[in-house]
Amino acid sequence: MQRFINHFVFSVGLLLAPVTVNAAPSGVVLTFDDTSIDQWYDFFAGRNDIKATFFVSQWHTLSSAQIDKLRTLQNKGHEIGCHSYDHKPIHHAPYLSEAGNVNLYLAEQVFPAIANMQAAGFNPVSFAYPNGRHTPAYDDAIRPYLPYLRATTPNGGQTLSTLNELYHNSSSRYDFLSGDGIDSSYQNELPEIHAAMQRAKERGELLTLYAHRILPAGETHDYGIPASKLSAVIDHAKALGLPFYTFQEAYRVGNSGVGTTTTPNHANIHATVEGERVRVQWENTPTDFIGIVPASQTAWQAGMSGTTTDGNASGKLGITVANPQRGQPYVAILYRHNANVGVSAPFSF
Repeated sequence: MQRFINHFVFSVGLLLAPVTVNAAPSGVVLTFDDTSIDQWYDFFAGRNDIKATFFVSQWHTLSSAQIDKLRTLQNKGHEIGCHSYDHKPIHHAPYLSEAGNVNLYLAEQVFPAIANMQAAGFNPVSFAYPNGRHTPAYDDAIRPYLPYLRATTPNGGQTLSTLNELYHNSSSRYDFLSGDGIDSSYQNELPEIHAAMQRAKERGELLTLYAHRILPAGETHDYGIPASKLSAVIDHAKALGLPFYTFQEAYRVGNSGVGTTTTPNHANIHATVEGERVRVQWENTPTDFIGIVPASQTAWQAGMSGTTTDGNASGKLGITVANPQRGQPYVAILYRHNANVGVSAPFSF
């Protein structure tokens, strides 16, 4: 039976995944970028009173010990997010922030990063742009795979408490969240950070901040925050009664009334390539059709490769793809009664 799934509008791979957040939120969103995993672990592993998000780039360079440390942090309630494959910003060559290069950015910086994280057992849902720059075209391209996006906000001489872009609440509408830096190079000292947290408390807002390294006593680095300063930030937030949110929790606080906020789930479907055949295995997800779709598109359409199934919640089968485009990322999508119920990690022939 020919299927006309392309008449249904939805985002690829987005499944309902509720997160409990405060009804009247205020709080702090602490995020850390790049690969200072040993320092992150040393600071946070012994603490049970705070949650943070670690946006990791260059996953392919991590040691097994570092990946184990990230797993420990995740198990303690922290979030592990994606920060691109090798920290290439969208405004650098060859992308140059041009809308025509978004698929190249996906293929080089997003899909390989997701695949590496998933191979280690992580399922990222949040993405922080390297260097913080973004455009609507890149947001729209990345969001189906990593729906929670973080950019950065240059302060232009303003204090943190006057930068409205850093704050959001349950009434806010946004396509991305912005943070400002608290590393040494940003010169946002404790009194200014304390004033920003006071605003968040008084106005019922969430404040997003980011840093990179966590520096032990006596060590300096432009892109690092001294451990003593970070401890003071945390202690002041606790004194104000401000809770800490992971990035995905914070992202889900606002945007009410503009559709259900959801997270992608790749864990229920796995796809591997054997020649021109895709082996698909799915679990705990009733499915009556599986389509093989170019990753740049949002739905299976007539003429693409796909097959019906017996409707079981678990199974495995092979799908032959005629004349696949070598090097082009594809995904396998599970459908139930014409609705998307799962999507695989990207793969290529």
